[in-house]
Amino acid sequence: MKRLHQLLLFLLFIVNGSSQTIPVEWRLLPIEKLPPDKQPRFYQLLCSQSGSVILSSTHGLIRYQGLRINFPAVSIMANEKVPMEKINDPHTEDGIKMMCRGSGNRLFFLTATGKVYYINESLIALTGWANPPLYIPVNTNGKIISAIWADEDGDLFVSIKEDSLVIIPGAAKHSPDDGEIDTEGNFVSKKITNESKKIGIPGNAEIYKFSKDNANDGCVLLASSTSLLRLHKKDASVDLLGDKWDKKIITTGIIQEKNGNIWFSTLNNGIGYYDAALNKYSFYNDGGKILAINSFCKESDKQIFVAIADSLPAFFSLDDHRFIFMTDTLFGRSKNNTTDISMDGFGNLFVIKGGAMFYSNSFSKNKSYSGINLDSTAYAPFIWDMQINHQPYFEVAKSKTLLPDLKKIELDYDQNQLEFSYSLLEFWDKKNTDLAWKVDGLNMDWVDLPQDPQDKFKAKFIPPLQPGKYVFRVRAKIGSAQWRKQEAALIIIIKPPFWQTWWFWTLCAVILIGTIAFFIKRHISSVRKKEREKIIHEKELLELEAKALRAQMNPHFVFNSLNSIKSLINKNDNEKAAGYLATFSKLIRTLFQNSDKREVSLYEELETCKLYTQLEKMRFGDKVEFIFDVDETIDLKDFKVPALILQPFIENAIWHGLMPKETGGKVIISIKKIEGAVQCIIDDNGIGREQSKRSKPPYETTHQSKGIGLTQSRLELDKLLNEREDAISIIDKENENGNPKGTKVIISFKENRN
Repeated sequence: MKRLHQLLLFLLFIVNGSSQTIPVEWRLLPIEKLPPDKQPRFYQLLCSQSGSVILSSTHGLIRYQGLRINFPAVSIMANEKVPMEKINDPHTEDGIKMMCRGSGNRLFFLTATGKVYYINESLIALTGWANPPLYIPVNTNGKIISAIWADEDGDLFVSIKEDSLVIIPGAAKHSPDDGEIDTEGNFVSKKITNESKKIGIPGNAEIYKFSKDNANDGCVLLASSTSLLRLHKKDASVDLLGDKWDKKIITTGIIQEKNGNIWFSTLNNGIGYYDAALNKYSFYNDGGKILAINSFCKESDKQIFVAIADSLPAFFSLDDHRFIFMTDTLFGRSKNNTTDISMDGFGNLFVIKGGAMFYSNSFSKNKSYSGINLDSTAYAPFIWDMQINHQPYFEVAKSKTLLPDLKKIELDYDQNQLEFSYSLLEFWDKKNTDLAWKVDGLNMDWVDLPQDPQDKFKAKFIPPLQPGKYVFRVRAKIGSAQWRKQEAALIIIIKPPFWQTWWFWTLCAVILIGTIAFFIKRHISSVRKKEREKIIHEKELLELEAKALRAQMNPHFVFNSLNSIKSLINKNDNEKAAGYLATFSKLIRTLFQNSDKREVSLYEELETCKLYTQLEKMRFGDKVEFIFDVDETIDLKDFKVPALILQPFIENAIWHGLMPKETGGKVIISIKKIEGAVQCIIDDNGIGREQSKRSKPPYETTHQSKGIGLTQSRLELDKLLNEREDAISIIDKENENGNPKGTKVIISFKENRN
């Protein structure tokens, strides 16, 4: 009977040509459940690709998601470097005049004071914005901005009343979060500079609406106060479509058909139509009554939805050009003043009437006509509330990210009792909507929620979560359909207490190792200190012995030198005796001068050795030969060696190597630089050490053993105390038959010993 009644009403409308009602299942957004200070009046709506609906209201911008309303904060949450009181809040500027989609889930809005802003819709929240909306400065020369719109290329179009059209290329491609506060308190992007283009409109006509020109690439349709226009973006030329209207017409919407024909709504002349083939306009009203239409949207190829001011919403037939008004008892909850109407990507029809928002799912089969391509994430459930230890998410986490957009959260070990609430954007049939949840990281499967509506969209973790990584997931299905692949997923990190963290144990290990190392080092230092004290005493003893050795020469050498002088005097060879005596006295003086020195230059050491060899040459004549071979590249005066370190080896080479030979021999004293070291070489061609031991008297054996041994001890002590790498080696030379042919002594000093 109900369907028959509807049919009769429709036939009655066709016969009488008057406005009648067509029943549709409507619902009203229950704002009365909100606190009195948060019950808004709505004006306009903008359907988003994310599945959300953005509303302009007495509370500024509001985001509607699956029966959830996110209000903006009273003040804006600025970044940490900018004080709150220095930022302009667009919500205090007499409300929002117009909105348009940007790129992705971003939108532009125009305030009643004529300022243009750009924002991510995800930042419209109950707790405010992490950054204020991005202010788009437009040079209007003091005139009013009447309309804004952004095309698919990201260009922003701004209409300046009775003046011109301004295009800001690529404005929608910039991030609304990329800006800084200027001196006037506006959050401004420096990247959106003075690249704007100003285009003159014929007759300074005012532009009210924009639309993509589907029939002509690179063109934009403009609805001006005098006619429809076509703008060529490439050369900024403007074409007039049809003749100019005979009166000012305020256009509120544009829909272009595939054949290029255009439908447009007006505030003062009903529905307009442009026939591209005939280049002619037609206007349609309700009989003799001129309708004021705030907005319209397409329902199908046959009709459109119309928001009529001071009236109910209506259908408009594209075939017979008649209006059919929608009636429902629910519409009686608000005044008959329809300000906006639009369909989202799910096919939900939204109507703003008398400040209230009504919605219907009765036209979901026609969702392709909405012109909105939803993101795949729009079909997934979303988390809209989270309780942490029975406290709201924003109070505990102090995050600037909305829960539906949150991907990961880190909590302390004692913030581990969680409860989630979630919903679905296309929420319509609660009984046929099923949701399930699970937690990756716990040994559990999907939990199908109970049928009780109060618990159907909540998940509680009764046992506290242990420290670790978890992923909370929610999936959904409608009716008998399969579970959707799109899921809500939130990564949860429960941080361990500090005494269970790796850095705590690392710190403990470092402290333990450091303590052990401290005591070991202290013990080693103590041992080394004792060793150094012992070495010092030994050094003092050795220096005393060395000083005693330096204070005396071989008695035979001294006595023989004096006898040689005496013999020369007896022979009246006074000149030679005087020279011998002068050299002898010079040697003795040098020995006395160096007796208290630990080190002398290599030059001084060689001069001492030369004096000594001169005396021995005077005594033995041609029986001995001394050769000094010194590398001239060595700085002898700057190179330090232990005092009287070479003379004992030269003396040893003469007396125990050459003297036992009847023919005598020679001693070569060489100073060379080899592989970073200075080598002092005493090379003789005497009888060798083994034969010398068998042939010499006991006194000389003792003297040689003591002199050479003491010299070697001095070098070892010098090496130990001064951390040097001095070395001494004695080589017994042999001929081809294995017989001794002399001795070579090599004393090596490192060059960096200075």
